[in-house]
Order: sequence, then structure tokens, then C-alpha cells
Amino acid sequence: MSRGKYNALEKLTILEEVSSAEIGFLAATKKDGINETTLMKWQRRYKLYGYKGLESHVRSRSYTAELKIGIDQNIRSNTSFLLKIKSAN
Repeated sequence: MSRGKYNALEKLTILEEVSSAEIGFLAATKKDGINETTLMKWQRRYKLYGYKGLESHVRSRSYTAELKIGIDQNIRSNTSFLLKIKSAN
């Protein structure tokens, strides 16, 4: 069972254990309660981005009111432009 979130230093420690052959890949997943896919993702991110790749990042899915209004205005502007073109033909 997974223990939850690991910080970047903990991830690096686990990856170093695996890469130095202190512990095998599958043994690390069992010892630390990590899914195999998760450990593979950590390896890939570390290889591509170094330590920064192991740090947690929050994906914000919320947008400001100003951005939403701007998008709405853009859509309305493009829609009226397309309607003008359509009526001209």
C-alpha cells in the first residue's frame, strides 16, 4: 500500500538506491510502497529534468474572471465576423 506523497529528496534517494544496484527495481517498489509505473515516471522525469523533475507541481485548473471575459469577447467577436462573411455570400 502506498504511503502517499513523496518529496523530491525522498524520490531521489529511492532512485539512487535503484541506480546504484543497492536494491532492485521491483524490490524498491515493494519496500517503499510505490507503484511500478510511478517509479518509472520518476526515473524518466529525473533523466529529462534532473532534480527539478522530481519536485511536486500543482496544476491549476482555475482561470481568472478577466481571462474568461476575454475569451468570451473573443468568441463573440469571431462569431459576428463569421456571420458577416456568411451573409455577404
